[in-house]
Amino acid sequence: SARYPKNWVTTGDPAREFTMIQSAPLMLLADPDEFVSVQLA
Repeated sequence: SARYPKNWVTTGDPAREFTMIQSAPLMLLADPDEFVSVQLA
């Protein structure tokens, strides 16, 4: 899966720098011949 880095700095005393890495799996069907219906409320 792909990884998406994010880096940000907070101000203050002391200033801090954060790094976060998230991964996002691909939304693929196990069998491409199957039909899937999704209903969001």
